[in-house]
Amino acid sequence: YDADNFEVNPNIAPSIPITYVNKLGTATTTFTASLESTHADSVAANFYGAGTGAAPGVAAVVSYNCNYFFDTVIQDPTAIQTPLAPAGAPPVSVVNQSFIFTNLSADDLAAINQLYDDYVASTGTIIVTAVGNSGGIQVPGSAYNVIAVGDSDGGSSVGPTSDGRSKPDIVAPGGATSFSTPYVSGVAAIMVQAGSTGAGGASA
Repeated sequence: YDADNFEVNPNIAPSIPITYVNKLGTATTTFTASLESTHADSVAANFYGAGTGAAPGVAAVVSYNCNYFFDTVIQDPTAIQTPLAPAGAPPVSVVNQSFIFTNLSADDLAAINQLYDDYVASTGTIIVTAVGNSGGIQVPGSAYNVIAVGDSDGGSSVGPTSDGRSKPDIVAPGGATSFSTPYVSGVAAIMVQAGSTGAGGASA
C-alpha cells in the first residue's frame, strides 16, 4: 500500500460515518477519491463492510494515515493521555492495524513493541494487528498487549517470538494477514458491544 493513500471508500458501508485523519493530523469527514487506498478498502470490507464484514454495525470509523497514527498517536508520549478519536468522533474501542514495521534494527523494533504495549496498557484500547505474511512474527505483532493475527488460508508469519512466546494469538481467513486481521477486529468490536450492554449476562 501507499502510506499517503489511506482513505477508505465510504460506499463500503454507506450508513457508517467516517472521519479521515491525514499525515498532518487534519481531520475531515469528506472523502477524497485521490487518497483512496484499495488496501484499506479490502480491510474495511472484512471489518465492517455491509454484507461482508464481521461487524457491519459499528457506530463510526476513523481512517488514519498510518504514519500519523504511529508518529503521533502511538509514539508521542503525550498522546497516551489523548483520546484516539478526533474531537467530535465517538471513542475508539478497537484499532485494526494491517501494517507492520520492517527493515529496522532489533533495538528499534523492540522500542516499537514497547510503545504499543504502553499505549494499550495506558488507554485500554484493543489493538489488533497483522503479523506479516512470511518468516517470523513482525512488529508490533510480537508485542505483549496486542492481538496478533495470522492467516489461516494463505501466507502467514509464525512464531515463536524471540523470547519464546507463542504467536500469532489467533488466525482467520483472508489470503493475507492484512485481510485476516479485520475479521478479528470485527469480532473484538462485537465482544466490546456485548460486554458494554450486558449481552453476556450480569457481571459478577
